[in-house]
Amino acid sequence: MRGYFSAGSLDLAIADQPGSDWMPAQQVIEKALKAGYTQVTKLEADDGRWEGEGIKNGQKMDFRADPRRHQPRKTRRLTLRSALRA
Repeated sequence: MRGYFSAGSLDLAIADQPGSDWMPAQQVIEKALKAGYTQVTKLEADDGRWEGEGIKNGQKMDFRADPRRHQPRKTRRLTLRSALRA
C-alpha cells in the first residue's frame, strides 16, 4: 500500500517556529511515509522538534522527528488518554 498526503486533511499547527536550519515540513511528511505511515494527519513544531500524528499499521500513532537528523522516531499508538494530553 502506498502512503499519501492530502493538504486538505493535514492539520499543520505551528506551536513554535521551526528553526532556519530545520528540514521543511514536507520533508518530514515524506520521511514519515517512508517509515511506514500511510497518512500524516497533523504536524507541528514543538519543544525543539517536529511532532506529528498519522496512521501506521492501521492504527492512529504519533511521532517525533529531530529537525536535523531527518528521521521520524518514538512512535506509539494513540490512546484516548494520550490524545487528550495533546
